[in-house]
Amino acid sequence: MMTEVLEGDRQFVSALIAGGSEVGGGDLRFNEGVLVEIDRIEEADIGLMLYGRATMSINIRLWNDDAAYPRAQYEHQMHPENGAEVSANDAHLMTLLASDLENFFGLLSSFEIPVPVPPQFVLSLLPQSMDEMTGDEMWSLFWSLARLLPSTPMSRCELLRDQPLEARVRRAQEEIEHLGDLVRFRYGN
Repeated sequence: MMTEVLEGDRQFVSALIAGGSEVGGGDLRFNEGVLVEIDRIEEADIGLMLYGRATMSINIRLWNDDAAYPRAQYEHQMHPENGAEVSANDAHLMTLLASDLENFFGLLSSFEIPVPVPPQFVLSLLPQSMDEMTGDEMWSLFWSLARLLPSTPMSRCELLRDQPLEARVRRAQEEIEHLGDLVRFRYGN
């Protein structure tokens, strides 16, 4: 598979498995994933180390298991908000999400748990004039914030489900609240 990817456009789809030898059970895959673009390759003691980034969320329409590895027909998720003006509610929700994430990292710091970003970093991602953002810019901001969530692959998969921005923001906020509850339970008095 990697030979084809590296000789082609250096992109592949990554989707979670719901069941399979890795997680116990038959080979079942989710139909949401991300398109990954390989940035660079380095030799490592264990073989090759690939470095890449998810460039967009996708919906898998059909799996083809006849090849040596699973292949899929997919389409890019088309968000209705793309290109549209951002509402005051969208800007407010995104500000709340950034604030919730910043507060969660503050909670981690209060228990001396390493934090992946410096203080105030999350809030620094918010532009000065959120109400002037386009839908594309708002989606980009959402994914920048969502990537910082220290959540499980299953929770990240839920964020990939094809749904409006507001629903994804609310799901991310639920995840932050859940993670905060876990931290307080584990490290609190």
